[in-house]
Amino acid sequence: MIRTLSFGLLFMVSVKTTHAQVLPGKTDTAKAPKIKELKEVTIRTKRPLLKQMIDRTVVNISDLLSNEGANAVDALNSAPGVMIEDNGSISIKGKTGATILINDKPTHLSAADLMNYLKSLPAGTLDRIEIMSNPPARYNASGISGLINIITKKDRQEGFNGSVTLGYGRGKELKTNNSLLLNYKLKDLNFFAMAGYSRLNNYFEVERQRNYSNPEPELQYGLHQENYERNSKTSYNYRLGMDYDLSKNTTLGLVFNGFVSPYTERGDYTSQFKTFNPVQDSLLVSQSDLTIRSLNKTLGLSFLQKLPGKGNELSVNLDYLNYKISSDQLSQTDTYLPDHSLKEKYILQSQNPFETNIYSAKADYSTKAFPVDLEAGLQSTWSNRDNQGRYFNLSDGNSRSVGALNNQFKYRENINAAYLSVHKKWTLWTLKAGIRGEQTIAHVQSPLTEALSSRDLNYLSIFPTLYAAYKLDSTNSNSLNFSIGRRISRPDYQSLNPSIFFFDRNTSNRGNPLLKPDYATNVDVNYTHLGKHVFGLSFSSVRDQLTQVYKQIEGSFALIPVNINRVTSYGFNVTSAMQIADWCTSNLYGELMHTKYSGQILQEEFLDNSGRHSGFPEMSVLS
Repeated sequence: MIRTLSFGLLFMVSVKTTHAQVLPGKTDTAKAPKIKELKEVTIRTKRPLLKQMIDRTVVNISDLLSNEGANAVDALNSAPGVMIEDNGSISIKGKTGATILINDKPTHLSAADLMNYLKSLPAGTLDRIEIMSNPPARYNASGISGLINIITKKDRQEGFNGSVTLGYGRGKELKTNNSLLLNYKLKDLNFFAMAGYSRLNNYFEVERQRNYSNPEPELQYGLHQENYERNSKTSYNYRLGMDYDLSKNTTLGLVFNGFVSPYTERGDYTSQFKTFNPVQDSLLVSQSDLTIRSLNKTLGLSFLQKLPGKGNELSVNLDYLNYKISSDQLSQTDTYLPDHSLKEKYILQSQNPFETNIYSAKADYSTKAFPVDLEAGLQSTWSNRDNQGRYFNLSDGNSRSVGALNNQFKYRENINAAYLSVHKKWTLWTLKAGIRGEQTIAHVQSPLTEALSSRDLNYLSIFPTLYAAYKLDSTNSNSLNFSIGRRISRPDYQSLNPSIFFFDRNTSNRGNPLLKPDYATNVDVNYTHLGKHVFGLSFSSVRDQLTQVYKQIEGSFALIPVNINRVTSYGFNVTSAMQIADWCTSNLYGELMHTKYSGQILQEEFLDNSGRHSGFPEMSVLS
């Protein structure tokens, strides 16, 4: 359950009245009209927090005072139906597997680095959030529960403008989030810049008791775990760019983004095994020191051309991304016998450098010259990822390479896509339909995996979408919305990478190069009343859904991603924006979901399980 308290800021626009004056030569003041000077008039208005469109929900967050000092994760978690966990899991309306876009462009970050980046992005730099549980064909089909598009601010006022946001907080640990926004516009040229700095200190403390049963009592045992971690995340992010109007119909844009995020973590883990008696059998005491440094650089070039004819427009976007991670870990595990004597000391050092280069080209064309509004486009993305895993045993004071763990994992991928979308409005009805085709060509190379040293992938997928909206009355006070779409979730690089990350000697996680993409069919039906209250039904069916399970490997537990044959879910959700007073509006969101998991796991286990969860209420109060 999440509760957030937010405050909105009213726009204030000053308007001065103008009056006709007596023309030169007309000096007859007796006949001249009397001129009465009015005082300055102030018009107050504000954008609604929520705007329901046929293919998305728009959350206008730029005017909320409570977002000052917060970060993008805080803003997303206050959006209706969106939930983000610290492990990078992103859900829309109770369904995990959403994809994050920044200004219509994918981030291409791992789950952990995406969380670090979003936490370093001040909420004061954001303009709005677009939530699409069934995204239109214009967007890539990745993300089985939909897309979340974060639009940042860009000031278009003449002259020089700027703002500074400083945020500081302290609970048990310190956190700070700061940003600087600058903008300079001179006629046809617009320069903009953003710099942000954030630091977040966290700790994690957990105690677990696990009992493992067996028909034979002497084989039953218990495991008591006490884990404590303290970490520190520091992030520096920046954005530099310009827009230049070559003519009234042609605009050229250039933007450079980047962030640097050093991360340190210290963990202490205790695992105590007890037999059925219960008698202490053995004790494991582990320490881990982890250092990660992430560096991300993105260069984007955009071209917009308005063509002759009604609504004819062509846009071209070229993007390049370079992403590097250096990860170093020192882990020590001491094993004690029941009499508390030291049996073994094991020290492992690991180094995992990673680098990826991604190139993307996209062209979109739209027109209103036909009886229906039409959009069409092409896109190609090329990526090359390379990771090395180097491990050294330091237990005897000497550094010896652990050949059984060393690995180099390479992954090349090319995705080519084409789409077509049509949109038509009538008095009461609005329809939108689209179709998108994506061809994936990939090559996986991993000498560590015995089942394969290399693997080629080549598949073509079709993703249709359909939307319908019907006004139940002429004032549009009540309306019905329907949407259905097909989505895909491709295994990310880290999920495929078989290199091992150790929490301690007996607990690790690793990737699975044999993963397959999963496919989802999502259906949503919504009833909207007065544009403020939305009641929705949702259904989702996922084939080969990606999830994680623990597997025992040579006496230790490994967290491994796997495919589950079938996952189905259905649920009910409600969003309600209520005007409590002239200065205060509340937004309430809640959901009730039922999910069923069934299928084979790891070729030897079968799962048939179901459960339901609720999220009532999630509320924002705006003033």
